[in-house]
Amino acid sequence: MDTKSAQEWDQICNRWAKGPADTEQQKCANAVRMVRDVITTHTAFKNRSIKVFIQGSYRNRTNVRMESDVDICVLCENTVFSDYTLTPGVNDNLLGFSPATYSFAELKQDVEAALVAKFGRLAVKRGNKAFDIKENTYRVAADVVPTFEGRLYYKDQSGGLYYYSGTVLQCDSDGGTINNWPEQHYANGVKRHDATNQQFKKKVRILKNLCNEMVAVGIVSAKSMASFLLESLVYNCPDEVFTQSTHYDDIKSVITYLLDVTETDEKAKRMLEVNNIKYLFHDSQPWKRADVYDFLLSAWNYAGFGS
Repeated sequence: MDTKSAQEWDQICNRWAKGPADTEQQKCANAVRMVRDVITTHTAFKNRSIKVFIQGSYRNRTNVRMESDVDICVLCENTVFSDYTLTPGVNDNLLGFSPATYSFAELKQDVEAALVAKFGRLAVKRGNKAFDIKENTYRVAADVVPTFEGRLYYKDQSGGLYYYSGTVLQCDSDGGTINNWPEQHYANGVKRHDATNQQFKKKVRILKNLCNEMVAVGIVSAKSMASFLLESLVYNCPDEVFTQSTHYDDIKSVITYLLDVTETDEKAKRMLEVNNIKYLFHDSQPWKRADVYDFLLSAWNYAGFGS
């Protein structure tokens, strides 16, 4: 457990709650603009529907110092991956879809060629999910993620067929795909921030910074806590959790609530990601409820809430 006083912790939380500096945001904007320019003007994408946009913690303004890479999505809308899990009996044939003519392998190859032509081979590294572009004095480091549109179909109460539109990426390691919902995530984060009197994103930054400090001092349970997971945990807290008089008391209230709701699988089973589409704890997720509970307990003790 840390030996700081509550007053010292509150001063630290005040600092951690602040958003990114203007200079950092400008370097982020530079990286996004450069990637957008090179992708949208590349010959391979001349006749394709391509969108390039920022996503993740930089766009959501929940990023902290340790999150140095900006996440840039390259979305090709010419190929669609449909998920009919929620709509038995609905399929591609029923909706009149034909087999895709543009594959992930081709998309990744074209994105890589465009990035290397602009930034140079030494500045571009291909990873399992994304291309990493090294930072310089003008731009932050960037993870460029090639994606297609992903649709999750569902029916409303009257039987009408609709879908959530997101993105789907493919892992080089095993060919598996991962669906994400960046637009829903962003919109729900803004709505949550407004509903909590502009406190939600501040508490996300505090929890992320607390986690990073715990990692730095060697607390094992903090090492596997993903940035996205921490933001989603805070998102699941009710509005009344964000009404304390200080940031320190607020984050204590956040952790108190989360310790209760992640205590058992039964309690945690209805928790959602910020997108309000995917369950936070599911067999497909890379994290486990019990590990999150252990981290929260360690955070409670490290921040001196039990003293």
